[in-house]
Amino acid sequence: MSETAGTGKENRRREYLTLMGIQPWYAKVAFENARPSPVYPELSETGAPESPTAVEESASPPAREAAPEPKPAPAPVPKPAAVVVRKPLHYLRIDDSLALLAEDGWEGAGGAECRNLLANILKALGKTLDSGAAGELAHLNRESAEANAEQGGLLEDLCQRDGCGNLLIFAYNGNELFPDVSISIEDFATRIGGVSLRVTVTRGLREMLAFPDLKKYCWRDLQRLRARLR
Repeated sequence: MSETAGTGKENRRREYLTLMGIQPWYAKVAFENARPSPVYPELSETGAPESPTAVEESASPPAREAAPEPKPAPAPVPKPAAVVVRKPLHYLRIDDSLALLAEDGWEGAGGAECRNLLANILKALGKTLDSGAAGELAHLNRESAEANAEQGGLLEDLCQRDGCGNLLIFAYNGNELFPDVSISIEDFATRIGGVSLRVTVTRGLREMLAFPDLKKYCWRDLQRLRARLR
């Protein structure tokens, strides 16, 4: 079939655009008030519209997909109840002016070394350690006296019983025992069991045995207490 003049021009235009690497473009939607485009049946395999009906069909908007149903919100996970941590501490009354707490104690493995270190520290404070002193269990934080009645004496009760004016604490992190006290303060006044006393916090006994350089910080922490005990 011989090509019409319009078809020949269109073929040459497409061949030229192909050589230039340009992909021909054909409008898929009929523009309002636009001139009608000629129809080239021979070019139907290239993607040009075959008839006005095809243009009208392509102009219709695609069907909208149904919006997915929203997923149900996950059920809120209840927060666990706050746990009151009560660390076991060894309490020992030295005399009327001084009592001490040791978080790691001075018994069991390495107990002899802990006792010797404690004796030397007390000697520097002008105190002596009874060779048979084992201390009593105490808990700084508690919910009630009944909750820990079977675990030994409670610190509040021990402070009321002994009435010592100073309390020396050997702990890995004294700030855990007194959350309201700044970690930079090693010596402060407080009330425990209705008794007013001065608290001095320093390094743990076993901690200083493992890292001997910490002993100099312990000596620094004890200066105010040492001055009060003179």
